[in-house]
Amino acid sequence: MKKRSSLSIMVSLVVLMESMLLPMIAAILLGTLGHLAAIAIPVLGSLILYSFSQGESVQLYTILLIASGVLRGFLRYGEQSLNHYIAFKLLAKIRHEVFKKLRTLAPAKLDEKDRGQIIATVTKDVELLEVFYAHTLSPIAIAVLVSIIMLTFIASFAGMYAMISLVSYLLVGAVLPMIVYKYGSQSADLKRASTSEINARLLEMSNSYESIMEYDADKKSLDSIISLNTEIHNAQGRLSHYTGINRLLTELSVIGGALMYLVLAKEIGLSSLIVAVVAHLSSFGPLISLSNLSSDLVHTFAAGRRVLDLLDEEPVIQSYGSHTINDKSTVSVENISFAYVDEDVLNDVSIQFKPGTIYGIEGASGSGKSTLLKLLMRYWDSQNGSIRFDSTSIADITNDSLRSYESSMSQTTEIMTGTIYHNIASVNENATKEDVFEAAKKASIHDFIMSLPKGYQTLVDKKSSFLSAGERQRLALARMFCHDGEMFILDEPTSNIDSLNEALILKSLYASSKDKLVVLVSHRPSTLTIANQRYMMDSGKLTMKNSL
Repeated sequence: MKKRSSLSIMVSLVVLMESMLLPMIAAILLGTLGHLAAIAIPVLGSLILYSFSQGESVQLYTILLIASGVLRGFLRYGEQSLNHYIAFKLLAKIRHEVFKKLRTLAPAKLDEKDRGQIIATVTKDVELLEVFYAHTLSPIAIAVLVSIIMLTFIASFAGMYAMISLVSYLLVGAVLPMIVYKYGSQSADLKRASTSEINARLLEMSNSYESIMEYDADKKSLDSIISLNTEIHNAQGRLSHYTGINRLLTELSVIGGALMYLVLAKEIGLSSLIVAVVAHLSSFGPLISLSNLSSDLVHTFAAGRRVLDLLDEEPVIQSYGSHTINDKSTVSVENISFAYVDEDVLNDVSIQFKPGTIYGIEGASGSGKSTLLKLLMRYWDSQNGSIRFDSTSIADITNDSLRSYESSMSQTTEIMTGTIYHNIASVNENATKEDVFEAAKKASIHDFIMSLPKGYQTLVDKKSSFLSAGERQRLALARMFCHDGEMFILDEPTSNIDSLNEALILKSLYASSKDKLVVLVSHRPSTLTIANQRYMMDSGKLTMKNSL
C-alpha cells in the first residue's frame, strides 16, 4: 500500500467529520472571538497606561478591558466544549468503523496481521486522533483568522511594518512546525512500531508464560522487552529534543519581531508603536498552541495513517449473495483449486457431502485438509471451481445464512473472558439453560464444570490455568453442539483428548449427526472410525479411502 502524505491524511480525517460541520464552525467562531478577547486585554492595558500618562480619559478602555476578560472565559469554555464534543463523537464513529472493518476482514486478512498491532490500532491509534479533532483542526482555522485580523489591526497603526508580524507568523505557524514534523516523523514511527512490538511480545509472554518458565527463557524474553523499551526511550528523547528546539526558535521569532519594530518603526509615533508591539507580542497565542502541537501531530498523523490504511483495506471476500440455504442441502465441491500467494494447496478437488453422513478426511500436516474446511466456511474463495449448496453457489448465499447453517470447531480453541456458561451459550442467542447443559454433556465436560465451586458461573479467560488443553477443546465442542447448525465442520476435534473422553465424544457426535452433515478432519485413525466415508488428502489432492 502506497504511503499516504500528511496532506492526504489530513484531508481524509476531515472528510470523516462531515456530520460535525456546524459544531466545528461554531467552535472556530467562538475560538476566534476568544483569542481576540485575550489579545485585547494587554493591548487595552497598554492604551490605558499610555492614555493615563498623557492625562486622557481611560474609562472606555477600562470597560472594554473588563468585558474582554469576562468574555474570554465564556468563549474559551464554549470553544473547548464544542471541540471535545466533536472529537469524542468522531472517535466513537471511527472506532465503530474500525470494528466494522475488522469484521469484514476476518478471518482471512486478520490471520496475517500481528495481534499487538491490531490492539494498538483499535485503542491507542484511535485515541490519538483526539489531538487532531479537538486540538488541531479548529485551532488551524482559528490561527489563520486571528492572524489575518491582527495583521489588519497592526497595519492600521504601523502600516507596512506589519510585514514584520507576517514573517513571524509564517515562521511560528508554518515553517517551524513543518521542520519539526519532517525530522520527528521517523522517530515517531519507530516509537510506534516498537510499542506495537512490545504489545505483541507481552501478549505472547502472557499466553505462554508456563513454557517460558519451563525452558528458562524468561531472561531472553525480558531482554527483548528491555531492548524495545530502549528504542522507545531513544526515539522519545529525539522527539523531545526537536520539541525543545522548536520552542526556542518560536520564542526567538516572537521576540525578534518585537525588536524589529523597535529598531525600524520609530517614525510611526510612540502610541502607535506601543500598540503595534503589544499587539504583535499578544497575537501569537493560537500560533504557538499550534506550533507546540507539531510534535504531537507526528504521532497523530502516524496513527491516522494506520487507521485509514485499515479502513481502506479490501477484504478477501468482497461480497455476499442474497440467497439462503435450504434445510438438508447437499454440498457439492466441484474441481476447486486454491493457493496461498504462490503456494498451491488444493488441486482440482471434487467431493459431494450429503446430509445424514459423516465424512472423514485424513492426511499429513499441510496437505490441505484445513484449507478445504475454510473454503466450505467461505473464509476464502477458491481460485477455480465452485462450492454449491444444492444448486446455489456459496458466493450467492448470505453470510448470516452460511454462519447459521454451519457449526464449526477449529484446531485452536479461543476461550472468551467471561463465565463458562457464556463461553458455550454465546454462539446461540436463543439457547436455553437446558440447551447449554445438553451441549456440555455431549462434549463430556458437564461433570467437570459441575465439579467447580461456581459451576457454569466460573469465570474463565485464555490464561485460565485450571483448564487443560483437553478441557478447552471440549468447551469448544460444547460451543459447537450448542450452535447446532445443519452442518458440523470439525478440524482435529479430539487431538488433545484422552481415549476415554474421545470415545464418549465420538459417541455423542455420532448420535447427534443422524440427520446432519458432518465433515471431520483428523490425523488420528481412532477419531475417523465413526465416518461413513473416509478420504485421504495428499499434496492437495483428495481420494476416497474406503466406505463404511
